[in-house]
Amino acid sequence: MKQNLKAKIRMAMAAVMLACLGAVTGCGQIDSILHPQNEGLCIVSWNVQNLMDGSVQGTEHAEFQQEGAWDESAYKDRLRTIAAVILKMNPAPDLIVFEEVENDGVLGDLCRSHLGRHGYRWYGATSDLGNAIQIGFVSRIEVAPDDVRIIGVPGQRSILQIGIGTDEGYAVVFGLHAKSRIGGAEATEPARVRTAKVLLEAARAARLSFPGAVIVAAGDFNEDLDSDGGQALCDAGRNPDDGVIRITGSRGADFWPAETWYSFWEDSQVPKSRLGSYCYKGQWDRFDAILCSKEGFDGTGLDVEDGGVHSRWMLCDGSGEPSRYSIKMRSGVSDHLPVWLMLK
Repeated sequence: MKQNLKAKIRMAMAAVMLACLGAVTGCGQIDSILHPQNEGLCIVSWNVQNLMDGSVQGTEHAEFQQEGAWDESAYKDRLRTIAAVILKMNPAPDLIVFEEVENDGVLGDLCRSHLGRHGYRWYGATSDLGNAIQIGFVSRIEVAPDDVRIIGVPGQRSILQIGIGTDEGYAVVFGLHAKSRIGGAEATEPARVRTAKVLLEAARAARLSFPGAVIVAAGDFNEDLDSDGGQALCDAGRNPDDGVIRITGSRGADFWPAETWYSFWEDSQVPKSRLGSYCYKGQWDRFDAILCSKEGFDGTGLDVEDGGVHSRWMLCDGSGEPSRYSIKMRSGVSDHLPVWLMLK
């Protein structure tokens, strides 16, 4: 799959700083009051359900191409809604990994119009050809172009690798969006397994390149341990031949089998405000996750402190389920809830 890294991954260079922030003198007080800087690193992953830009060019999903269905006004309204949710998140995110954005320009607009004044000055996205939706990020911690890589997955969406440093330590964050289950869970499972295998290979390489760094995988996995026929994720106690990514809720990393990842969904000590991050016909699923390597429990650098799912009233409908966006009604937020992980 061809990539266009230089054209589509734009981050904390002078042009982006100016585009996102304009004149920013005097914003320090606003940042500290409205969005205080964390001690550590708070990562959010959010599938924002087809966040398209304001122009229809024929590459979007069919519902956006119908006459009068989508325009600049609807786009700006969605940006305002997404930004309002982000600015009410507690703890405040330092790095947000987005699934289902059309391009990096969407994230640039989000920074310029809403988030830049609150410190979110760096952004980037994949540029998979022929794909209507991409994976991207926005950060209020500096991310240089050399800190970002696009990792191809044969026949699937690419994985976005982001290196990010804090005073407490360094993290390598992988943003991903695995194959959906449309077409049948069993039929689509091999595609999710391919993504999982590439993720593990990339994590091994990152561990060699950045010794001691915590490794994080954030995104929409379209699978959890309770998924029927799931193979891409498996319980840490099972044979690795039964699955690809081993998941545990235990914090006793010294006793983990090889290549095991922590998930707050499996941690009984972490209270959850919802049964999952996605709900379809009353059935909750924990498709959205932020997984952490054993380096997040070694007592050095950044370590896992807490995690959860954001479910403020504005994110949910009257039944408590995600308030999915309706292009016809031009209302709602997203059919997925954001998830978060705090490292300190």
